[in-house]
Amino acid sequence: MTMALPSNEITRACDEGLPGYALRGLEYFNTGHYFEAHEYLEAAWKAERREIREVYRAVLQVAVGYYHLTRGNFTGAQKMFSRSRKYFDILPDVCQGIRLAQLRQDMDRAEAEMNLLGPKRIGSFDRSQLKKVEYQR
Repeated sequence: MTMALPSNEITRACDEGLPGYALRGLEYFNTGHYFEAHEYLEAAWKAERREIREVYRAVLQVAVGYYHLTRGNFTGAQKMFSRSRKYFDILPDVCQGIRLAQLRQDMDRAEAEMNLLGPKRIGSFDRSQLKKVEYQR
């Protein structure tokens, strides 16, 4: 599978700092409050009109996937992880200080473990495998 290169617009905007809503969303994500993380990241996504908004959408998709995973919703988590890939595919490895490539790897590992457990054993998922988003302000 060939990954798309980020657009020039995204590449230029990656040097900007994180907006407040996105920063707050990452803080919630990193404390395991995935529903709240989604709310703030969605607000950042809605407020932004440029392509850089896809950074926030990629992270919020993972947050929703983790939320479903922690609630035992195998199908919901699977859908969100799958959906998030199309956003990660157009983004650079690091953007606005967020280590996106690392987040995708962490998501992939969590999904692989989830798939090993299957829908019937999803409740025994080890939540310590849900890693924090690595980012710099």
